[in-house]
Amino acid sequence: MADKIRSKVWIAGREYFLNGDESEAYIQRIGRSVDRRMADIQLQYPQLSSSVVAVLAAVNITEELFGIQNEIEQLRLQIAQEQTLNAQLRAIAEEREMRIKELEQEILVLKAQKHDIQQQKKELPVINNLRRNTK
Repeated sequence: MADKIRSKVWIAGREYFLNGDESEAYIQRIGRSVDRRMADIQLQYPQLSSSVVAVLAAVNITEELFGIQNEIEQLRLQIAQEQTLNAQLRAIAEEREMRIKELEQEILVLKAQKHDIQQQKKELPVINNLRRNTK
């Protein structure tokens, strides 16, 4: 297991130390994101205390997180539906392939029957002549 990364970040004008398993750059990015959120809220509502701004930032970030999680869940459901549809289409394609093979065999049988009938048709005048001659 890798050592934890300890990184100094500035959020709302205060220094914090964050620990994480990710890279220094990633931890810095998180710090900048939280700082930006808090600064945006502070600009809109300068009368709010830093603790209220922090709570509002946390609420906004959590709302965004839930929205993304919901979107991920919707995408997972869509993927599952498409995988089911794909499996159904594969089954239909296999059935049709089998039916094509059956029809190809049937065509071969019918061609053989046709050949036999044509042969019989060629032999029919000879048979009719024999019958007339025997009468």
